[in-house]
Amino acid sequence: VVFGAVVSGRTPEIPGIESMIGLFINTVPVRVRMEAGDTWTDLAARLQAEQGALLPHQHLALTETQRAAGEGNLFDTVVAFENYLADRTAQPVDETTGLRVTGAKGHDGAHYPLNLVVVPGSRLRLRLDYRADSYTRPDADALLSRLVRLLTVVAEDADQPVGSVGLLGADERERVVGVWGRGP
Repeated sequence: VVFGAVVSGRTPEIPGIESMIGLFINTVPVRVRMEAGDTWTDLAARLQAEQGALLPHQHLALTETQRAAGEGNLFDTVVAFENYLADRTAQPVDETTGLRVTGAKGHDGAHYPLNLVVVPGSRLRLRLDYRADSYTRPDADALLSRLVRLLTVVAEDADQPVGSVGLLGADERERVVGVWGRGP
């Protein structure tokens, strides 16, 4: 499975990055290999190690990565974590600089067929944006419901095998097993 991940682009490999002002975000491909015997814990640990090893390369432009990979789209789904200071703390002042954050809000369009936005906080918030030429609202809602089911099940028991989690809702399962399973 390959999806895009939005990264800050402020890696130490760029000389003087700590004193630069501006938007440096980049989108990088994330490849997830799933093995038959993996548990969700195994998969998460491996993915974290693999992505950690790639941190020094996150400043490479997506066009450069695409050129190196060859023809075709690298991915059609992007994940972004919006972790702005104003959302994470009740104290909107950085004590070291005196900088005051009074609010942060982002607006963007769906450039890829699916864009998952994750906002951490006391409750994890998920937003799935989609392009209407690729998905209908009910299809996008069904995908988001499956993701919520997956996250709930994994949070309850991350040591279960990756393939053991059922993602279909009751109505979807009835359609697949009951209606489609009976045949014409």
